[in-house]
Amino acid sequence: MIFWKGRGLLILVFAVLGGSAFAGLFTAISHRSSTEWNTAITLIGASIGAWISALTFCKPEQRTLLDPTTGKPVILIQSHDLYFISARSWAILSSLVAVFTIFLAIAAGPPDEIPAGASAPSGKAKSLFSNANSLIDTYKNKEVHGNNFAAEKLAQDLSPNCVTRQ
Repeated sequence: MIFWKGRGLLILVFAVLGGSAFAGLFTAISHRSSTEWNTAITLIGASIGAWISALTFCKPEQRTLLDPTTGKPVILIQSHDLYFISARSWAILSSLVAVFTIFLAIAAGPPDEIPAGASAPSGKAKSLFSNANSLIDTYKNKEVHGNNFAAEKLAQDLSPNCVTRQ
């Protein structure tokens, strides 16, 4: 169950949108893979989203009214809370968590680079892969799986063509 007061639910909406946007941009721009860095970048985006909501839509609103019995001004402050915590406090808390995860990501080391075209080989490698794959699929008009004789024979036929990476 989510408890909010005023426009406090916007804190969560902006944090999720900011985190999603930053995670997508980081992955699209950097072509790097690291759980620690993806988490840190996502939390930075969530923190920025929380700050935007705290400074724009979820600012406390102050109204001054006149008390009819006493004639003195009464100040009413409308706050916007999520789980009884103000928007500004959520922004500060999310910033501290983001900074902490940045330190964890730095301690984990640089992210691994994903090689360009890692999922789709091209040129000679693609043709070798296609030939080997068609042999597996059409070996004596049946599929070859497991440790049966046909699979072992096919593995012996293909093994001289294999190149190991280190």
